Amino acid sequence: MPPEETSDDSLSVERANEVFYEALSHLSHEEMDRVWSHGNEVRCIHPGWDVLIGWSAVREAWRSIFASSPGLAVAATEVEVNVFGDLAWVLCMERILNADEGSESVSFARATNLFARTPEGWKMILHHASPVPNHAGVVASDQVH
Repeated sequence: MPPEETSDDSLSVERANEVFYEALSHLSHEEMDRVWSHGNEVRCIHPGWDVLIGWSAVREAWRSIFASSPGLAVAATEVEVNVFGDLAWVLCMERILNADEGSESVSFARATNLFARTPEGWKMILHHASPVPNHAGVVASDQVH
C-alpha cells in the first residue's frame, strides 16, 4: 500500500503545477526543462495533436509552440490535486490568452497533469489538454485584459 498523501505533498505538487504554467506563460525552454522528467516515460497530448512520446519529442513540440506564440498567458483554475504514493495528478481548467499582432483571443481546455516523485522533487510525466469550446463563464475576447 502506498504511503498516505500529506498536505506537504499536495502543496509541493500544486507548486510544481504552477511552475509548469509559469514556464508556459513565459515561453521558457529552460523552465520547461526543470519542470519535466527527461525520460522515455514522458507523454504529452496538446489539443488537436497526437500523443508525443519521450522527453525529446515533448521538448521539440514546446520549442515549436513557443516559436509560433508571440504572446501567451495560461492560467490554471479549478485545480484539484491528488497524490497517491509517488504519483500525483492535477485536474484543472486552463484559461489560455493568445495575443498576436494587436488582437487577443481566449480559449479554455481541460487538463490532466501527471507528476512523479523524484529525488529532485515532483516532475511532470504527462500533460494532456482537451479544448472546451463553450466553457461557462467565458468572457468575450474583446473584454479580456
